Amino acid sequence: MKLGLTSNEVRDLFKFIDWLIIIPEDLMLTYKQQIKEISDEWNMPYESMFAKLARVEGRQEGRQEGRQEGRQEGVRMMLDKQIRRRFPNTVTAKHLHLINDADVDMLSLWAEKLIDAKMIEEVFAA
Repeated sequence: MKLGLTSNEVRDLFKFIDWLIIIPEDLMLTYKQQIKEISDEWNMPYESMFAKLARVEGRQEGRQEGRQEGRQEGVRMMLDKQIRRRFPNTVTAKHLHLINDADVDMLSLWAEKLIDAKMIEEVFAA
């Protein structure tokens, strides 16, 4: 503790300064360096509200992308298994390549077509 302020009070002061003032671009790096020096000296990491917000948004976007990729991979694996089981003698590397490269909407369409298809070509027909 310096100047009678606790770490939380100094952190809150930095947040207030971030909110209150506009720093010219040519002084931003100097300001950032001085904040880092104070944070290091007082052993209290500082992260601005905007940095925290960016970090939180990044995590949320990453989770969303992960869920989408997981869903797509699940649909892909299921269609692959169903195609191989339904048409074991006619499935080719070309068909499997199409499945691996398709997005979730196309995979879902092919999965629906698979229900009524008599031949594998009907599944992938336009």
